[in-house]
Amino acid sequence: MLNHQSLTEQIPISRGEPWGDREISLEFAATFFRFQGLSEAQVLQIEQRYGRAITGRLSPMNTIHTRVCKGALPVHDDPLCYSVNNLYTPITRHDAGGLDVEGHGFQARIDLSPDFHGLLWGEDEQLLARSIVFENYLRMVAAYAALQRQGLFLHSAGIVIDGRAWLFLGRSGAGKTTLSRLALQEGAAVLSDDANMLLPDAQGRYRAGPVPFAGELGDVNKDARQNYPVAGLFWLEQSDTLGCGGMPAALQLARTMACCPVVNVDPYRGGTLLAVLEQLLGQVPMKVLRFRKDQPLSAIMKTIEEC
Repeated sequence: MLNHQSLTEQIPISRGEPWGDREISLEFAATFFRFQGLSEAQVLQIEQRYGRAITGRLSPMNTIHTRVCKGALPVHDDPLCYSVNNLYTPITRHDAGGLDVEGHGFQARIDLSPDFHGLLWGEDEQLLARSIVFENYLRMVAAYAALQRQGLFLHSAGIVIDGRAWLFLGRSGAGKTTLSRLALQEGAAVLSDDANMLLPDAQGRYRAGPVPFAGELGDVNKDARQNYPVAGLFWLEQSDTLGCGGMPAALQLARTMACCPVVNVDPYRGGTLLAVLEQLLGQVPMKVLRFRKDQPLSAIMKTIEEC
């Protein structure tokens, strides 16, 4: 675990030194993520990975600024210090104002109050722009950006049919990627088989949009700015018989919360997360979808729409 001292106090004074004078901005889910202090090499790496989300415009209301700079990192004797259940897991320490983060090749401070901004640093210029650092940091920032707007960064598969988004949640191996692959094969649009952003519109109704993070299927959605009204939330379970049914309200809440990475372990933002989940589930209650992986999407969607 991190010690009580803030990470931003542990690094040397040189932490303010940028890698270069370049900057880049990404736009998805009606949110802008601006990174400053980048080198040319870092910009090229980010452009190659997140090209469709790059934007040349900014919004003063919905822009989250991150300064990227040089800074020394601690030396660890335990090579598994960033591993939980054999999964790479950056260390986080939460406080009332935000959180400190430490992972492979980087440290970061994400301030949430009084205004939302970040500081990301490390010792390796190229590593900071690679997915193991840049994407992990961006996922965290995106999760808090959604929550601050009464929305959710939801680990889920998102399928669009007739202009509406259907979201599928479940444990690893439950079938999120299988359903997404079936949707692509049958000509339906897929937001992502990995994660989606849910944000309320002006009327408070939730809409789902893609994030630029590739799941097992890769980067299947080419429009990072489109969003769709949420038509249904389903918890996936494999079964020999195709069927759909309801579930207790407490179980809906618990399962949806389990699929909200990063923010669902933050004790300082727990009340906000709970309120958002209750608002979402009040509009679109979660149901259970039982299916076989060899069933056609048309049969699955017919069952869903009749549920």
